[in-house]
Amino acid sequence: MILLFSLTVFAANEIQFAYEEGSTLYFRVREADGDIWNTSGTPAFENWADGNVTDYDIALTDEEGAHYQGAFPACSAGIYTVSAYLRAGANPAVADLLVGTVDFVWDGSNEITLSMLDTNIDDIETDTAAVDTTAEMRTFLTGSDTTVATQAKQDIITTDTNELQTDWTNAGRLDTIIDSILTDTGTTLDDFLDTEIAAILADSNELQTDWTNTGRLDTIIDSILTDTGTTLDDFLDTEIAAILADSNELQTDWVDGGRLDLIIDAILADSNDTQEDWATVVAQVADVNADTDTLIVDVNDVETTVEDIQSTSGAGGFSP
Repeated sequence: MILLFSLTVFAANEIQFAYEEGSTLYFRVREADGDIWNTSGTPAFENWADGNVTDYDIALTDEEGAHYQGAFPACSAGIYTVSAYLRAGANPAVADLLVGTVDFVWDGSNEITLSMLDTNIDDIETDTAAVDTTAEMRTFLTGSDTTVATQAKQDIITTDTNELQTDWTNAGRLDTIIDSILTDTGTTLDDFLDTEIAAILADSNELQTDWTNTGRLDTIIDSILTDTGTTLDDFLDTEIAAILADSNELQTDWVDGGRLDLIIDAILADSNDTQEDWATVVAQVADVNADTDTLIVDVNDVETTVEDIQSTSGAGGFSP
């Protein structure tokens, strides 16, 4: 018997698919690293354990007409593998038949579809295409036609841009999502990409013109600087002057006879005096050693003389 399996996703009962009516089905959820969702206690992902197989199933309701549905668990955003099984006994088992599997892209509360991404990209293109004047640039950056909070908005834009650059690299977050969607839908992007790349190149060429001196965006930025009275010339002049002054002072300090040079000379002179004092002490110690050696010789001579006298007296050769 051939069983047909198809899986789609919708809000609330996100997991829906068709299968032979009257079956007892359930599904399991795995992360990219293979960990599986455990529904018991505080639900969380864990390494597979055969003993916990009855805690891995998530119920699918038979809505009749060969239609089953169930709710995706409260996982964090990510790309998951959803696998449906046909339960053979009273409880889920390791040997239950796998009847279908699909990658599922989840943002934490809803599925992420290709149409949603396409809509978001269209919105961005619409918003940025409307920036044609200085006032519109301020509105885009600050949320109103004012000149405040521009830097904060620019910081946010920079952060988002850096994040997008990582997301769109090969195997990045968005790249992986798109790859999964293309695989599931059997979609090819050759014709689509040709059109989009041509549009991107056209936009890139336009931006290169806009950012040249007196270009559209360059003119807008110049107007904002003029309106806010912002200029870096005076600030940079002051800072550079201070740096040059410090540099000149150091150059004077280190010349022969300069402040730091004299300090070093004084340290060296003190060191030389100390070396001469030690030389005198060493010479005096040497004299003491020589005198001590002479004294030792004299004492030895006296001891020898005494021994001779004692020897003569003991032999009876000496009389007082």
